[in-house]
Amino acid sequence: MTSSSLQQAIKRVLCEQPLTFLDPVFYTNSEFVSLEQQNIFSKTWLYVCHTSKLTEIGATRIVEVAGRSLIIIRSEQDTLSAFYNSCSHRGSTLIPDEKANNEKAPQKPAASRKCIVCPYHGWTFDIQGNLKGLPEKDRFSNSVDFSKLALKPVRLETWGSLIFVSFSAEIRSLKDYLGEMVARMAGFPIESLTLLFEKDYEVSCNWKTFHDNGLCDYHVSIAHQTTLKDVQGHTKYYQYMFDDYVNALITPITQKWKSENEPWEVLPEPMRSQFITFGIFPNLHIYALPDGTLYVERIDPISVSECQIHSEVYGRPHHLNHIGELEKWYEALFEEDRILAEGVQKGYASIQGESGESKHTPGPINTLEARIVQQQQLIRRFLLSGFQRELAAPIGSIYSEQFRQSDTFKAVIQRSL
Repeated sequence: MTSSSLQQAIKRVLCEQPLTFLDPVFYTNSEFVSLEQQNIFSKTWLYVCHTSKLTEIGATRIVEVAGRSLIIIRSEQDTLSAFYNSCSHRGSTLIPDEKANNEKAPQKPAASRKCIVCPYHGWTFDIQGNLKGLPEKDRFSNSVDFSKLALKPVRLETWGSLIFVSFSAEIRSLKDYLGEMVARMAGFPIESLTLLFEKDYEVSCNWKTFHDNGLCDYHVSIAHQTTLKDVQGHTKYYQYMFDDYVNALITPITQKWKSENEPWEVLPEPMRSQFITFGIFPNLHIYALPDGTLYVERIDPISVSECQIHSEVYGRPHHLNHIGELEKWYEALFEEDRILAEGVQKGYASIQGESGESKHTPGPINTLEARIVQQQQLIRRFLLSGFQRELAAPIGSIYSEQFRQSDTFKAVIQRSL
């Protein structure tokens, strides 16, 4: 797409059509990959892993978050911390990610360590991130203050047993970010659940395409005939929750599901008869079932047309006897969604004009697609906020003077932020 056509697409989608679905150009133009990393993934709370992955003092886990390698570690004070996986001397990677080097092998259980040693020059840090030793220290200038060369921390907070990080110092606390979800899930003891299985998948679609699909409540009875349709009740009983960054669909459990499963006795009513699906901006889905199983799905962008889905399924101890059945059900559900999402991505790509602009006008919104619209409004808002920050220092064609000075753009900035 040319700079001019990209500029017009942004103006049309972000400024002139604030209540429609996102234009397909946002799913097919590669320029948006870096813009989203900078203005969305760097400004929100992002799920990384469950606390059960780091139970011992010194337990360490390497995670890739928004294109950044992080060290998650349990300190001597039995608290969790996150640091950039980069030495404060010359930036060398401190701990290699074995999973990244061997994508077919799952990451090993978190290693326990007493210190972190840089493989490049031997700088040694304790598990609180403080610099504790280095070779040839007397060859540095006397003016160097080594106490200021600790590992750079990353903000980390937990909700229950789920660990989140954020690269933003300004963002509200995780509890406030999750909003009403915290109170709604208060009776669901996530901390007592056991990891049943986890899997990674690569899908040939934009991350937003897969995210939209997970938020779409319009397709369940059509595309999930033997999976979700057997769990969720009729659409006339659907209830919704919308918060600043989180939305939820609350549905009654079908009689078929009730006849085959027992609700968890510790759950309060009405949770023992409800299926709740949460969409957490920007890229997380959590499904809570009344038998105590919890499905966590994170969607990570790889490129404009590829994403990685990391899924974790938690349950009660007796579910360990039925892992095969659960895996089969979730695999079937995932495969149905993968086919749908990849089909949408191909459809978006096929309606591009010769210069890359979209020839598709987003269609009407069904009320069962309200959760998609809410999250897409957040995407618009975060991108607009990024444009506002760059008014004085444009980066690339997307921040052209003509676009930044348009009356429409200025008006939407005032309304949206």
